[in-house]
Formats: sequence, C-alpha cells, structure tokens
Amino acid sequence: MKCPMCGYDTSLNYCPNCGTYPLEQEIIKCPKCGHENSKGLFYCSRCGISLMTYTVNDNSNLGKEKGTKDYSQKIERDEIHKKRIRSIMSILLGAMLLLAISYYIGLFNNPNTPLEHQLPQSYNAIITTKITNIDAEVGEAQLWIALPVNCGTQQNVSVISIDPEPDQIILAPKTCTKICYWDFNNSLPTNSTLTIVQNISFTANPFTTPIDSSKIEAYDYSSSLYKEYTKPSQRVEADDPGIIAISKAVVGNETNPYKKADLIYGWVVKNITYEIQEQELGARYAFYNRKGDCTEFATLFVAMCRSQGIPARLVHGYLYDSDTSAGHMWAEFYLPPYGWVPADPTGDHTTKSRFFFGRLGSNVLILSKGNVGLSTNYSEDNPFAFSYIAYYKSYNSGKLIFDNNAEIKKINS
Repeated sequence: MKCPMCGYDTSLNYCPNCGTYPLEQEIIKCPKCGHENSKGLFYCSRCGISLMTYTVNDNSNLGKEKGTKDYSQKIERDEIHKKRIRSIMSILLGAMLLLAISYYIGLFNNPNTPLEHQLPQSYNAIITTKITNIDAEVGEAQLWIALPVNCGTQQNVSVISIDPEPDQIILAPKTCTKICYWDFNNSLPTNSTLTIVQNISFTANPFTTPIDSSKIEAYDYSSSLYKEYTKPSQRVEADDPGIIAISKAVVGNETNPYKKADLIYGWVVKNITYEIQEQELGARYAFYNRKGDCTEFATLFVAMCRSQGIPARLVHGYLYDSDTSAGHMWAEFYLPPYGWVPADPTGDHTTKSRFFFGRLGSNVLILSKGNVGLSTNYSEDNPFAFSYIAYYKSYNSGKLIFDNNAEIKKINS
C-alpha cells in the first residue's frame, strides 16, 4: 500500500518514510517473518514482534498533516531518550568496571582484606633507632635492639646490614628474635645523638588456619610454656584482683579455651577506648582507666587470658599499610594442637581492630614474641624486655630521648 502522504510503498500499517500512522490496509505483512496478519493487530500472530515501531495514541480524529508532525516529534523525542539511556548505561558499566578493578587491586593491598584472599608479601625494612642525650654527658650506654628472624608466618628474613655493627648478636629462639647488643663508652656527650640503622628484607604470610574449637586438646600444665605464659609479668598484671574478677565474669561457665579467649577479646574491643599514650602503661592501667593504645589493648587481653589459664604472650613489631609503617603490639594465645594463634584487639571508635581474632594479615614485621631475656647484668629486678623493640640503660645521665621508627616498602615480585 502506498502512503497517502508521501507515496512510499509499504506493507506495514505505518509509513517508515514519513511516519504517517495508521495506514488503512486489510493485510499487514510482518517485516521479520513475512506472516500476513489481519487488520487491527499490533503484534505478529506468528513471531510476536511489534507491527508498529512506536505506540501512538489514537489520532483518528487528527488530520494527516497533524499526525505526521506529531509522529516526527515523537521519533525525535524517542531518539533523544534512547541516547540518554545509552549514555547512562555506558556510565554505569564504566563505573562497575572501575569498581571491579579497584576491588581486586585493593583486595591484595588492604590489611583488612579477608585473609583467604591475601597473598604472601615481601618487604624491605629500614629500622632506625636514635638515642639523644639532652643533659649531662653519659659515661656509659648499653643498648639492646630486637632483630627479626624466620618465625612462623615470617620467612625469608635477610639481614642486609647493621650500622654500626653490634658487639654481640644473641639468638633467643623461643621468642622469635635475635638480640643485638652495643656497649658504648663515653660516646654520648651532651646534645649528641646515637643512631643505629638495621636494613633487612623479609616475607610476611597471612595466618589463615581455621580453628575447630571441638578439636582443642588439654594443656600440659607441667610444661615450661604453660607455666611461663600463664603467670604475671611486667605490665601484664594477670594477678590483679580487678582483672581476675572481670575475666571470670566475662567467660562465665565457658570451659573451652578458644571460646574463652574469644569472649575476652570481645570485651576488650568493646570496653577499652583507643588513646595514644606517651609511655607503655600496661594491663592494669588499661583496665582501671578503660583506655590506652596498642600496648594497653594487647597487655590487657594477655593478662585476662592468663588469669583464666590460657597461655598468652605479646608480639611486638610494625604494622605496614600504604600510608604508614607504625610500631605495633598485638597478642598470641596458645591452643593445642594448633599452637600460637594471633589476636589483635586494638581499635578505636572509627575503625575496627587492625587485625582480627585468630587471624593475621601479610602486612606485619615481627620483631619479638613473649618474654625476651636481655642479659644478667641488665637489671636484677627487671630481666625481660617483654617484646619491646629496644631497651637501653645508661650511667651518669640526666635525660635521654629515645626514638625508633621503620620505613617499610614492598618488594615487587
């Protein structure tokens, strides 16, 4: 049939040339399958496609010129609408692609990434320790600094250099560290600074071992490990009456050590507020003041575990992320047959704990674990560094300022 407006020959019920609709014809041929449909059908009775490109309101009372103009305007509007939809879809698809890329990039770099997705990561660390004398000349200064070793999730440790070289390096195998020792005689005049630089490389692996609480075995109460890490120690006041009382209340009737440690962890995270301290204050301070930094969170968790018969120890090192290489302290508790299990309760009101209960990311440098013995001549009443990064003592000194930091960078594989 020819369109009465433009003369275009078509078998459809509208003119694809000028848009006039409807065209009065008895048979409407489907443009897809060729099926001949009766007049008045809007869809092909065989294949179901629309027999008209656009849904148009009844314009039987309008003149053909008016109908043509309306139809042309509708085509223009619909084309604009289609372009907008295509643009929106392109933007959405692009955004989804960027989110996917960002997710997979961040997955392996974010320390809070689910640990089953984290991979081992190699690093180079420059650890700098400075002691500045701001008062009278020091007659003698002794310095002990922890040196990382292969231990558990930390492997491939390589000491590139230590400057100046230590007088002694003593292995402390049960504490996952070596102790570097210097004895400086008359080397700290007033307003002078003593600097020690350690250059090391290492590989950190995530701790992802699943713990089945039903398979935990009984402790060997006579073992040196159990005795050592269930007793009070410096700043881990497991014998404090208040800490004992709250620990009993928190664990209640629970007897499974894994579940007891989980309850203690939850209480510390919920009840202690993160606040940076100028010095290490320990478990008792954290409990009675309800605040502290990583040292107080970790020492309180360890003290509460010990008070309930769960061996626990402190871990000292550095936490690495894209913005900082911060000194950090967390904890481990012992579960036979699994061994030492990590737990870091540190957090504040804006972030969750940096690590998780029973999990450890591949973004830490471990310097020492547990009670690190220094030497018999350090102090008769204080023979342990309890996971400190470094210790020093001096004679004839008014005041020394101690500073320790690390610059940690990833080694691309």
